[in-house]
Amino acid sequence: MTRIEIAAERAQETFDQPPFDCWISPGGACLAEFHRCEDKVLMRFEGEADFLVAPAADQVTAIPCAGIADGHIRKLLSNSVLPALGNHRGHLFLHGSANAIGDGAVCFLGVSRSGKTTLAGALAKAGNPYLTEDAIELREGHMVQPRPDGLRLFHDSAAFMGAPKPQDAEDGKITLDGLPAATAAKPLSAIFVLGSDPDAALDISRQGAGEALAAILPHAFVLDVEDRSAMRGHFERMADLAARVPIHTLNYPRDYTALPEVIAAIIGATRRSTP
Repeated sequence: MTRIEIAAERAQETFDQPPFDCWISPGGACLAEFHRCEDKVLMRFEGEADFLVAPAADQVTAIPCAGIADGHIRKLLSNSVLPALGNHRGHLFLHGSANAIGDGAVCFLGVSRSGKTTLAGALAKAGNPYLTEDAIELREGHMVQPRPDGLRLFHDSAAFMGAPKPQDAEDGKITLDGLPAATAAKPLSAIFVLGSDPDAALDISRQGAGEALAAILPHAFVLDVEDRSAMRGHFERMADLAARVPIHTLNYPRDYTALPEVIAAIIGATRRSTP
């Protein structure tokens, strides 16, 4: 069990050296910086918090910036910091959402605002309970672990799902409760990697092993790209996932009226992929 400490608020210090790695958004913004502090890695979310991660001790110290809510700190921990530490320590976390379909589960991977959580909500609304959103934890046998904490959607998607009048939220999202949520782990049946063209025609294409690995690698959390041993193990786990689980690319128009057709296509592709 990872030990977590929430320290007192503190201004973020300036580093003498540039970060050794960054998480970059599709638009080119830096989402997180990575700095080395002796045997620890400091993950910096500018203006929000620093997280001092000690992989050997399985410990994280969160240092919030002034005025940042405790809930937001714990969200960063749950959705970014702990998944990165988990992958470094030999587990398998992906950035995406997941739903139960029949006796199995499907995962949606993609860049920010590509529609991962909207698809999870639409599937749930159609009777396929959501398992998790933002961080997907896979355990032995590629079992998707449930995190029924409510889906966090941008206002337009939340309104489509039947949310009441939009609320203000610090990141432009609101939590949508009331959708069916799975509470038991499910074996992973298929992965869908979302395309980024909002005007694309609906198309689902299964990828070969090499293409599949290349498609999913950008959607895993990495703590230390300079740790060769950890990266080798991470790559092997991702390659095993690509070899064992059907992986598809999914392109579709970002039009709410098209969602029923998209959901039907996802369910059909999943059933065809399952032995």
